[in-house]
Amino acid sequence: MDVLRDLENRYHPLEAYGDTKVGIGVATGNDAVYIVDSSLDVESDRLVPLVKREDIVEGKILDSNRSVINTFTPGKGTINLDEYPKLRAFFLKHEKQIKKRHVAQKNPGSWFRTIDRVYPELVNKPKLLIPDIAGSNEVAFDEGKYHPHHNLYYITSSDWDMEVLGGLLSSRVALFFIWSYSVKMRGKYLRFQAQYLRRICVPTPDTISKGLKKQIKDAFRKRDFQTLDVLSLKAYDIQSIPLFDFVDTRK
Repeated sequence: MDVLRDLENRYHPLEAYGDTKVGIGVATGNDAVYIVDSSLDVESDRLVPLVKREDIVEGKILDSNRSVINTFTPGKGTINLDEYPKLRAFFLKHEKQIKKRHVAQKNPGSWFRTIDRVYPELVNKPKLLIPDIAGSNEVAFDEGKYHPHHNLYYITSSDWDMEVLGGLLSSRVALFFIWSYSVKMRGKYLRFQAQYLRRICVPTPDTISKGLKKQIKDAFRKRDFQTLDVLSLKAYDIQSIPLFDFVDTRK
């Protein structure tokens, strides 16, 4: 507790610096309908490239040629379905399934909408992707290709080099924060939910030297977790982190 409180006093939580934000991916209410192959014959501007938890393997994102259907107009409400005849025909084909959802019953005028809004502008942003339940923090870097699914949390920031931040969040120091706050699952697994991720305290980018940033970035790309553990201690200006009991599946 002494070490935790010291870190909390010396550094600020993730979202306290610049425009750094933690979010969660899109929930549709019926993934079998709304998550489709990217070649589906509907209006192309309604398809947004999607990444799911299963697409992340050893820190790399596999392109599964998968998209989520976007039922919203940017800055406004749902689309006018009559303007999208192909998508309208697709939804009518699955109308019975779609209308069973609570969100459809609550919003009969826009029965075809997803539970959450899809944000196409999020696709092009560099972001870190973090699965909810894992043995350790399996952080992946998306250079700007996908919208995350609801089983992934994401972090965006224009103030950080995202691979440097990814390296810090892949270290035992970040794990120590999560372990301190998180619900412990059976088998000593942790939950990497937004409320816990937001409480991770980090140094500000300008307090980390260029040389150390490069080392962290290189180690993150190589998934060299032992090196990241050592480098993160330097970034946080501490000698060590207490031992804590968790499943370390980092490889």
